[in-house]
Amino acid sequence: MKICEKLLQGGRVGFFGFGRSSLGILDYLSAKIPIMEVTVRSDGKPDKPIPKDARILIGEDADKDIDEDVLFISPSVRRDRRAIADAGRRGVLLSSDAELFFEQCADPVLAITGSDGKSSCTYLAAAMLREDGTNAVAAGNFGRSLCTTLDSSDTVVAELSSFQLNFFTPKVSRALITNLTPNHLNWHKDFDEYAEAKLALIRHSDAAVLDCDSPLLRERIKDYSPYFAVSSSLSYRELKSRVRAEGYMTLDSRFILLNGEKYIDISRARRRENYNLKNYMLTAALTYGLCQRDAQEAVINKFGGLPHRSELVSEKDGIRYIDSSIDSTPERTLNTLRALEPDVAVILCGRGKGLSYEELACELPRLTRGACIMGDITDELTSIIRAKHPDYKLLFPTDTEEAVRNAVSLLPRGGTVILSPSATSFDRYKSFEERGDDFKRIVRSIKI
Repeated sequence: MKICEKLLQGGRVGFFGFGRSSLGILDYLSAKIPIMEVTVRSDGKPDKPIPKDARILIGEDADKDIDEDVLFISPSVRRDRRAIADAGRRGVLLSSDAELFFEQCADPVLAITGSDGKSSCTYLAAAMLREDGTNAVAAGNFGRSLCTTLDSSDTVVAELSSFQLNFFTPKVSRALITNLTPNHLNWHKDFDEYAEAKLALIRHSDAAVLDCDSPLLRERIKDYSPYFAVSSSLSYRELKSRVRAEGYMTLDSRFILLNGEKYIDISRARRRENYNLKNYMLTAALTYGLCQRDAQEAVINKFGGLPHRSELVSEKDGIRYIDSSIDSTPERTLNTLRALEPDVAVILCGRGKGLSYEELACELPRLTRGACIMGDITDELTSIIRAKHPDYKLLFPTDTEEAVRNAVSLLPRGGTVILSPSATSFDRYKSFEERGDDFKRIVRSIKI
């Protein structure tokens, strides 16, 4: 039974977790269901304002007596949680923002997932379509709640996380998987579950774009023929010999190449880091045929990066300050540091995801002059670094302001302080955005 049909019969709506996506669901349903009884269930204090007449169950009470007609589950909550699974067996319809959206949406959707680069690619793809005159909107894990787009005529570019895809797989017109590396192993049962949540999107898309430089992704889809194969390291002939695809995007020093021919001039792009060049290629492939080349190139030339992603905050007294709070895995921190000059002091902080810090610990002395470590990862990361590089400079601040001051003390004039945490924000902040905003506030206000 469809969600709205079920609610018209009963009208009892539950939310397990109450954030941005829940507000989008509530706004959409309120216009369609005349009377709803709302229950909010949450392990902790909800992030968003709760409806005035809602029943509220927090902490241990959140799991009790789930008797709603439909229970919408936030992406961070596992659906196989005992109380939720039992409710599903009793007939409670389990759903989410993404599931309600795909149930109700009849228009073609472009969907993006992967371990890194999802948000940038979602932004770029929607911007390319808009530049060409299409009403397009970025939604899902990045941008708006998916449900808020349902009553519009916009083309939706949806960023979907492994949390969302773990319990359902939507049918989409085009799918992009940016890459595949271990991530969120503190939430997923293992890497296989994480990978399969991502890869299922390929099997339910009419056309898929794949990053063929990602070893784990390439290994798992070696017999699959994508719409576009993309590589920044292989030549057109090498890529074509390894992957059977309809189209190929490769790279030289000045151009993105389409099937070996010059396609988009990237020499005037504002952001030319390796990871951004890859994002340009992936989104040009995803939107190929849906918008003109000139529109794609115009967006690439204007792109200055998204907030909290290697974002230049300030330059003071010969020191640059960069906010890359989005870097919540060791691999992402490594990719960010590799794009910088070596006079760097990095702030590492937060709660880990169950990932290995071995490679990061090995590379830090080559990429940086020292590190400031704080938060839940301190003991684990420090022990690994000390075992490998006992003379590497480590400082242990107690808060972000002290971390910024300590980082500056490690640098010569012309150096860079970067917040690239390599872990989640959840030991101190509600989100990586809040963490990055605090870092920026401190940088702009303190005098070193």
